[in-house]
Amino acid sequence: MALRSHFTYLTGPITTIEIVSFLMSLADLLQLGCAVFYVIFFATFLIESLSHGIHDLKTK
Repeated sequence: MALRSHFTYLTGPITTIEIVSFLMSLADLLQLGCAVFYVIFFATFLIESLSHGIHDLKTK
């Protein structure tokens, strides 16, 4: 406990806020990455299914 308060005293509140904001931006980036991945995955899945559907229609 003493070490923790000493650490806070050393770094100060500014760096704590900076770390928090950094983590928040990191989480935002992660969310964005996931969204982009999902969009790409869904788009490829959609294109694949569409092309397969068209191919199936042509073979019939």
